[in-house]
Amino acid sequence: MHCGSDTRNPKFCNSSCAASYNNTIKPKRIKKYKICPTCGAEHTKRKFCSDTCNPNRLNMTMEEKYRYARARQNEAWQRYMAKKKNQTPIDANIPAIKEFYLNCPIGYEVDHIHPLSKGGLHTLENLQYLTIHENRKKSNKIL
Repeated sequence: MHCGSDTRNPKFCNSSCAASYNNTIKPKRIKKYKICPTCGAEHTKRKFCSDTCNPNRLNMTMEEKYRYARARQNEAWQRYMAKKKNQTPIDANIPAIKEFYLNCPIGYEVDHIHPLSKGGLHTLENLQYLTIHENRKKSNKIL
C-alpha cells in the first residue's frame, strides 16, 4: 500500500492515490555498457559497436546491401511459392539457385522460363536473366 490507508485494493486506496504515485518521477534505468571485442569501445548494443566492427557483416556500400537484401527476399519468396505448389524437386541445388539470384546484374530480374503458375519447376535450369521491361512484358507467358 502506497498511501498507508487500509482498503481492499492491495496497491492504492483510490484513483487519486494511484494518479499521484504514477505522476512521481521515477529513476531512469541504468544502461549496461559492453565492450566491443573488435575495437574495445564501450557501447549499449548487443555484441559489436557497429557494422564495421562486426566480422560477420559484409563490407558493402548501401546500394550493394540493398541489392543483396532484395535478391535474398526475392529468392526466398520464389522458393516459398514453389514449395507451396510442390514445384521444388528434392534434388534441386538450393545454394546454386540462391547464388543465381545474388549474381543478377543491375537492370535485370530473374525469370522462370516456364512460369511457376503454369507448372514450371523452381530449378536452376528453369531460371534466366531478363531485363525488367522484358520480364514484366512476359509476365507468366510461356515463350
